[in-house]
Amino acid sequence: MTSKADTKVIVDPGQDDLKYKKAHTFSDAGSFFPLHRNLFIMNIFFFIVLIVCGVLLILCGNYGNTGYFSFMSLTNKYPGVAVADEVTTALTLELLQLSCWIGGFCFIFFSFISLYKTIVLYKLMLARRPWEREQWNQPRKDGDNILINGKVRDKSLNEQVEYLNPEQKRDMNLHFRPVVEPK
Repeated sequence: MTSKADTKVIVDPGQDDLKYKKAHTFSDAGSFFPLHRNLFIMNIFFFIVLIVCGVLLILCGNYGNTGYFSFMSLTNKYPGVAVADEVTTALTLELLQLSCWIGGFCFIFFSFISLYKTIVLYKLMLARRPWEREQWNQPRKDGDNILINGKVRDKSLNEQVEYLNPEQKRDMNLHFRPVVEPK
């Protein structure tokens, strides 16, 4: 791990007229992180769908519970009421109630997992000043360790830039970027 005292900032000459970029925008995510942006959008969609369906399933379970108690009050309170198959009807109402409640709670649980994944992807893609290593979260540090173990970080900055596609290179050339290299 390098400290601020062990780093030097290299600024390319001729970058005086470029604007300073503080964070990636959502449109940058399309060129820099297309897969992660799509996962981000899908997780937002899944969160909304799962939370809505979970709440609706719990409501359906409550209606099933109301139906079960209504059925029990009919069969126990009114002796003149005859039901064709009392046991099967009661079991069906109980199954409806429990399956809706269990399904609803599972949907809500998985919606929070989807929300967590959305927050992690947001912090990875759209963090302020993602080039400052001191502010990195653990997934970003793990990704950097993968690049270090894969010997990508051993290459020069120009060799690392060659991994980018033309759209990414064009976007990076629009902004002033201080290059921080460890001593």
